[in-house]
Amino acid sequence: MTDSRIKKWLISANNDFMAAGNLLFVEKDKIITNVICYLAQQSCEKFLKAFLLFKTAPFPKTHNLELLIEKCKQADAEFPDLDTGRLTSYNISMRYPDEFRIPSIDEAKESYVSSKSVRNTVLDRMNISENDITLFDN
Repeated sequence: MTDSRIKKWLISANNDFMAAGNLLFVEKDKIITNVICYLAQQSCEKFLKAFLLFKTAPFPKTHNLELLIEKCKQADAEFPDLDTGRLTSYNISMRYPDEFRIPSIDEAKESYVSSKSVRNTVLDRMNISENDITLFDN
């Protein structure tokens, strides 16, 4: 597949993605929207950083997905524009009580869909199958 450092980033990103999906598809009154949004943001951030590592492109220490997407486009001229919606804002607002709010179920679904788009794009650009980055991979 690819070097072990990149593979670890991809597995961690995919685990966040799968956890967000698992939390989204439970009984409606048990959906924890803030955690889903946070995990979706983390998944995107890690997938984008893994892609930059794959391209041997440096990336800043940031949670800003739009900035990371721009870095990906600089590293790969064919990397598409991706709409991550509000995901960047969920990094801080979902983690700390001072900024805390409860997103709607629609926001959680939107976050998951955005993270799926980023995931699929990165895996496609790296020519990696999701089977290569399963939870149980060592």
